[in-house]
Amino acid sequence: MTSTRRISRGDVVIRNTPFSDQRGSKTRPAVVVSTEAYHRGRRDVLVAALTANVTRRLAGKYVLLDWAAAGLDKSSATSGQIETVERSIIGRRIGQVTGRDMAGIAESLKEIFGLAD
Repeated sequence: MTSTRRISRGDVVIRNTPFSDQRGSKTRPAVVVSTEAYHRGRRDVLVAALTANVTRRLAGKYVLLDWAAAGLDKSSATSGQIETVERSIIGRRIGQVTGRDMAGIAESLKEIFGLAD
């Protein structure tokens, strides 16, 4: 059975994410990167973590051009960390990334998964 909660690719959502050492967690924004085809029949979505650290350049990082339009209160970037999150534990939706930012995020995903053209 799948969740009836409507979540779409490009949504900026709030979710509780565990620390990498699993000793705690924090509430942070993320952008949904999975597609509608992925969502069919699943309770989970794939999200890319967002960070306010836009200066540190690591593989998979993409600095949002239209961060304010996405509902964020400061300049933000994807961190290159992809998480699987059950829809039922995702908090509120705060916005949606623009088409040009989603295209940039898609390129960064290709980089970290070795799918570059």
